[in-house]
Amino acid sequence: MPFLQPDGNIFLIVKCFASGIILGTGFMHVLPDSFEMLSSQCLEDDPWHKFPFAGFVAMLSCLVT
Repeated sequence: MPFLQPDGNIFLIVKCFASGIILGTGFMHVLPDSFEMLSSQCLEDDPWHKFPFAGFVAMLSCLVT
């Protein structure tokens, strides 16, 4: 079937969608752990508890991607 060729536009769209789902799922599973680790009481107050570094890194990675 000609529409299932790997160099076609439909195949490219499906690959991009599947990659986005995989990356988004992994991102959402890692983000809560990063908030927990970077708000640990073992870390100093300045700057770790005054600025949300986990959210900042997450925002930057979304913009870069």
